[in-house]
Formats: sequence, C-alpha cells, structure tokens
Amino acid sequence: MRLRRPSRFARQLSRFARQLSRFARQLSRFARQLSRFARRPSRFARRPSRFARRGAFALVVPLIALGVLLSRARRATAEGEKTLRRTEDPVVLTGAEVPKLRGLASDRVRALACREGKLVPIRFQVDARTPQLNYAWTSGEEATKDRGRIDDDDEIVFMARDAGDRASPALLDLPGTQRQEVELQDPSGGRAWVYLVAWPDPEHEPPERATGSYVSLSTDASGA
Repeated sequence: MRLRRPSRFARQLSRFARQLSRFARQLSRFARQLSRFARRPSRFARRPSRFARRGAFALVVPLIALGVLLSRARRATAEGEKTLRRTEDPVVLTGAEVPKLRGLASDRVRALACREGKLVPIRFQVDARTPQLNYAWTSGEEATKDRGRIDDDDEIVFMARDAGDRASPALLDLPGTQRQEVELQDPSGGRAWVYLVAWPDPEHEPPERATGSYVSLSTDASGA
C-alpha cells in the first residue's frame, strides 16, 4: 500500500506541537529555578549593593563627626563651668591689673558673670585711691577730689561667690565695649570667672547695676 504524504497543514501542525513541547520544557525549567530562588535569600539580601554600602558610609561618617563635635562641646562646657566653692572671700584688683580698663570712666564699668548662658551684672565697687594709696573719700575732713577714671592705684572689689561660668566669645561680643576677663583659681581646686566690661562709647549705654550691697557706710552730721 502506498503511503500518502502529509498535507502542508498537517506538517505545520506537527511543527507547532514540537515548539509547544519545547516551550513547556523551558517553562518547567524556569519554574524549578524560581522555586530554588524562593528557598534561599537573594544576593541582594545577603550582600548590600555598592550604592547601599557607599550610602551607609556617607551616613556613618557625619554621625561620627557629629559625635566628636558633641563630645568636644561637652568637654569645653565642662571645662568652662564654675567649680569654685568659696563664698566668703572678697576679690580685690588694682587698676594696674586690669589694663584694658585703665583711664576709662568708672561709672561706665560693670562686673558681669555668666550664668545659664547669659551675662548678668553682679555687685561690685570701684574704690578710688590717691597716689599715696589713701582712699579718696567723697565727704568728711579727708574728702579728696577724684577724676572718676580708673587709675593704676584704684581698687575694684567683688565677691568670689558672685563669679560664674566662662563665657563664650559670641556671648562677649558686646558692641562698643572694652572688657577684661578675670579668672579666679582656688589653690585647693575650683575655678570661676568674672568679666569687667566698660562702655566708653556714649552711643552704647551700660546695663543697670546689680541691686543690693554687701557693705554700707554711714556718717554723722560732721561727716565722720
């Protein structure tokens, strides 16, 4: 019996069946790979990308720098904190010891202390003295006329208890002023600071004086 050749349609149908079978095998292989991929963590999960590593490094470096800056700030703050515990001691300075105030009007000088980050006036006084180191009294038989400016022989007096922390340069940036930093050091330990500030420029008025006084002087009718 003679066999007939398959028609063109049959041949195309057979070719399509073989391609479909090949596609099914590829789809099965892909399914197995997908199953293995799902059972283990991906490369991205095990190891961060180069971009992620660089991003993390870029984030860590500023954090480390910030930590160093904060540590330095805390250390600087601790070094500038008042640790002086003496309360009954007067501090007496001569005009020669505060050269930045020499020749300035004593009524435009204030003593300031840094407390809680602010400069506040503290109680103080300027005692004028003559070249013979006698006090220049304003009344009585020994009254002496004083020019009202700080000389080398004059005395500036305040109490150690009123001293404060060390002020920052920004806090001391007071327009139209001249200032002298005074650091108090206790031999047994402890430090504190006072700032003697003058406002020589009439356009900048000094703050009000601190109220109260540690010493009062009274005289009788004769001035004694």
